Order: sequence, then structure tokens, then C-alpha cells
Amino acid sequence: MFKYSKDGISVLSVLDARRAKKSGLFPVKIQVIHNRKQKYYSTGKELSKEDWEILAESKSRRLIEIRASVENSFSIIKSQVEALAERGDFCFDALSMRLGRCTVQPLTQPYRGK
Repeated sequence: MFKYSKDGISVLSVLDARRAKKSGLFPVKIQVIHNRKQKYYSTGKELSKEDWEILAESKSRRLIEIRASVENSFSIIKSQVEALAERGDFCFDALSMRLGRCTVQPLTQPYRGK
């Protein structure tokens, strides 16, 4: 539904239909692709395949709210990708850090004793 591509980095909103949740719905995620590697960032929203197909044109209040939420998540990730790409140092770890989803443990201060 939402797509952005620049400098070999693509950002897309996708329905992750690989596996349904217990509710029977599929999670909506933001997919970032760089150098043929991809990473998914959750939007916290879930939809059926049918709802995903009509999401862009739907007039349903529920689907309009979900579309706005997905667009907001997409724009946040897109702006961080753009900022990293402009500096020329895009990597998934840096993106995760900027999004507050850090997977790398920070270095701790060494014990210096007395």
C-alpha cells in the first residue's frame, strides 16, 4: 500500500501472511529492504487478507483508523531511513537504534574498583 525507494533502500507496508495470529488475522508490518536483506517492523495492527485488499479505498471507520495508523508507522520509519541514507551510513542496527528497538546490548562501563 505505502511504498518508498531511494539509494537502494526500499520501505513498504505489507501484510505478513506467512503465519496467522491466534485471532486468525495477519500482522501488518513495515518491510525495509537493503542489499537484498530485509527486516520487518511491526505496526501493532492485524487484518484479514480481504480487509488488506480494500484498505486503501475503504470508507469504514475502523479501516480508516487502521490505515492512518499504518501510514503513521510507515512515515516514521521512512523519515529515519531517509536521514540515515543522507548521511551515507544506513544499516539495520542504526535504524533499530533510531526507532528505539535496539537489539544490540550497550557496552557497560568496566569495573574500576578502589
